[in-house]
Amino acid sequence: WKKTGKKITIQGSDVADFDKSKVECFNCHKMGHFARECRAPRSQDRGKRESHKQGPKVEEPAPKALMAIDGIGWD
Repeated sequence: WKKTGKKITIQGSDVADFDKSKVECFNCHKMGHFARECRAPRSQDRGKRESHKQGPKVEEPAPKALMAIDGIGWD
């Protein structure tokens, strides 16, 4: 087990050591480290995801519904 040296605490009492060997990096998808500790260059789609969170830049038309009524009494 590779430990960070940090402990997870709840209200100041030691609970457990944190095991980084089971952690997957969101940048390179390798096990054992976090993205902030990753030595690989930052993923290119990271900026695309952040700009998508801001909302669409192109105004989308409002959705429209069509109805067909078929019955007696309609001309």
